[in-house]
Amino acid sequence: MQEIISYLPLLGIVILINITTGTYYNVKIEDISFSWNKLLTGIIKALIVGTAFVGLSYVFDNVDLGSLNITPTMVMLSAIALYAGKGIQNLSKILGITTTDTSKTEETEKS
Repeated sequence: MQEIISYLPLLGIVILINITTGTYYNVKIEDISFSWNKLLTGIIKALIVGTAFVGLSYVFDNVDLGSLNITPTMVMLSAIALYAGKGIQNLSKILGITTTDTSKTEETEKS
């Protein structure tokens, strides 16, 4: 359980990064009007998803599911990676960095 708790600040930070960069991008770059309702909905969604990951980590910590090779650390790191990835996407949009999907290019070249 201590291991799960130690990841909570990191999870909170990446959730906050995702919310703030997403809000900034939509309001300042895309010129979408700010909505308290949309912000509150996003915060509630992040809390629900974060709580679900913490709950799953707790379950995997207390139930022997070793045959699945899923650990509480793996679940928490997945949640952190998910929100970090979303934050990176938002940050790249703010900075005007475009990305390309190389997997589609590779598929086209194989054809």
